[in-house]
Amino acid sequence: MDSNKRQPSAFDKDLGRKIRMMRIMRDLTMVELSARLGISHQQLQKHEKGIDRITVERLVQIGQALRVPVTEFLKTDRLDAGINPEILRTAGVLHQLPSNDVRRDLQKLVRTICNSWSDDG
Repeated sequence: MDSNKRQPSAFDKDLGRKIRMMRIMRDLTMVELSARLGISHQQLQKHEKGIDRITVERLVQIGQALRVPVTEFLKTDRLDAGINPEILRTAGVLHQLPSNDVRRDLQKLVRTICNSWSDDG
């Protein structure tokens, strides 16, 4: 094994998870995003896993492709890597709603439905 091979840092892994989550929230496959970036889906997978370090230039390209400010990738809040992709897609759709009031009303509706199911069982 090559002793000079760099191990992924916690930052690299966290950045990759954020990219993956934002890609899923935008309902894009790896193939679709990698095509937008002009790279192979294998290379994108390495970025998402934190195996290959992402240059600033590539991060700007990813932000543009996902329509996300680059600063979103650099926030220090921890994201749960175990979130169900369907939940991420739903969150992405909710985020696109034009009104905060509509989002809040929809959240209340979902809570009411969930509570009614838990009351039944």
